[in-house]
Amino acid sequence: MKKFDAVVIGAGMSGIACALRLQSFGLNVALIEKHRVLGGLNSFFQRVKKSPDGKRQGIRHFDVGLHALTNFAKKGSRKKPLMKILRQLRIPYDSLLLKEQNYSLIHLDNKKLKFNNNIDTFISEVETYFPDQLDGFKKLIEVVESSTLDTSDNEYISSRKKIKEFISDEILQEMIFLPVFYYGSSWEDDIDFKQFCIMFQALYLEGFSRPYGGIRTLFNILKEKMQALNIVRMMGVAVQKIEQKLDHHILELSNGEVISSKKVFSSIGYPETQRVLGQKVNKEAVGKLGFVEVQIFYNELLEKKLPTICFYNKTKKFIYRNPDSLIDRDSAIICSPEGYDDFEGKEGVLRVTFLANYKLWKELDSKEYTEKKEYVERVAKELIEEIYPAHLRTESFIDTFTPLTVEKYTSHINGAIYGATKKFLNGDMGVKDLFLIGTDQGYLGITGSILSGISMANMYGFPTRHQP
Repeated sequence: MKKFDAVVIGAGMSGIACALRLQSFGLNVALIEKHRVLGGLNSFFQRVKKSPDGKRQGIRHFDVGLHALTNFAKKGSRKKPLMKILRQLRIPYDSLLLKEQNYSLIHLDNKKLKFNNNIDTFISEVETYFPDQLDGFKKLIEVVESSTLDTSDNEYISSRKKIKEFISDEILQEMIFLPVFYYGSSWEDDIDFKQFCIMFQALYLEGFSRPYGGIRTLFNILKEKMQALNIVRMMGVAVQKIEQKLDHHILELSNGEVISSKKVFSSIGYPETQRVLGQKVNKEAVGKLGFVEVQIFYNELLEKKLPTICFYNKTKKFIYRNPDSLIDRDSAIICSPEGYDDFEGKEGVLRVTFLANYKLWKELDSKEYTEKKEYVERVAKELIEEIYPAHLRTESFIDTFTPLTVEKYTSHINGAIYGATKKFLNGDMGVKDLFLIGTDQGYLGITGSILSGISMANMYGFPTRHQP
C-alpha cells in the first residue's frame, strides 16, 4: 500500500494550491483527480477554429470558469489576498500579466451604477444617484474594511437584515447584492454576512483583473510548479471511499488501488465528502443554485468601451433562487473578456450567464437537451441586443454549458457551483485529520479558492512545531 503524509482530493485551483504548499513543507503529497485534466471548472479547453467553408484557421480557446480574477492588487501592495498567494507560492507578480477592468455595471430595472478598481468611483455613483444613502454606504465600507475573519465562527448572519443597518433604500440594497450574490452566494436570496464582507472587498474594494491569455496563464504557472516539485498526481481516478483509522486514513480508489494518508484535504465539497466517508449526507446543506452559460464568439473584436461585466436584473427586486423554469430570464451576467486594458486575438467574445434549474435540465433526454441549449442561446442573443442595442455583430461560434456540465467537472450535487450552504471556515468538518478546502471551506472565486488551499495547508499541514 502506498503511504502519503497528505492526500489532496480534487485538482481544481484550491487543490493544486494546497498540494503545492504541503509539498513545500517537505511532505509526501498525492493529488487525486477523477478527470484527466487539471483545473476543475476553472480550467480551459480548445476547439479547432474553422472558416465558413470548413478550412482550419487555428485554435479557439475557452476559459471555463474565469469571468474575472477578483481581489486585484497593484504591484508592491501589501496585506492583500492576491499578494499573499504570490508570496506563499513564490509566483512573481509580473508573470501574471494582469490587465485591469475598464469598468463594470450594475443594471437593475432602469437604474445603473458603475464601479471599477477604485472604490471612490462607486462612492461617487452612490452620491449622485442615492445622495441620502451616502453616509450609510461609507459606514458599510468601514465595517467591511475593519472586518476580520474568525475561522472558528460558523454562525450564519443574514446580510439582507444586516445591510439595513446602513442602507435604507431598497433599490440600492438590491444593486449592491446583485454582483455579490452572483459571484459567491450559495444561499437563495441571501448570503452570510461574513461571506458578504469577503465578496464586497473582493469586488468593490479591490476589483477585477484578468491575466493576459486568460486562465491559461495562471494555470500554466501552477502546473509548472507542480512538475518542479514532483508532486504525485493520480489522474482519471476518483476517491470512492475513505475509512478513518486511529492515526491515518485508508482511501479506496476507482482503479482498485488502496492508499494510506495521515491527512486528507478535500476540495470536492461538504456533502460530497460526507458521501465518500460513508456518512449520511446533510441534505439541508446541499446547494440549490445552478447556472447556464453561453459563450458567443464574433468575427470581429467588440467595442472597446463595453463594460467588463454587466450584472443585469430586469425588475426592481432581485430574485436570486433556483428558478421554476430551465433558466431565469429576468437576470443575468454579461461578461466581456475584452473589457480590459487591451485586446487579445482577432475575435470578439461575450459570455452570458443565467440562473438555472438543475433538476429540469437533468430530466431532459439528449435530443431535448440539445434543443433547450439552442433555446438558451437565442435568449442570450436577445439579451445582448437589448443591453447593447447599437452594435452589429456577426457570430462565428457558440458554446454552452449547463448545471450538468458543472456536476460532471466538480462532482457538486445539483451542479451547484458555489457548493453547500454550510461553510467550514476553519476547514474542520469534525473528522480527525480531514479538512475541507475550496468552495465549502468558505473562500470564494478563483483568488479565494487558491487562498483556501494555501490557508488550510498552512493551518494543518505544518509539522506540530510549526503550527501557527
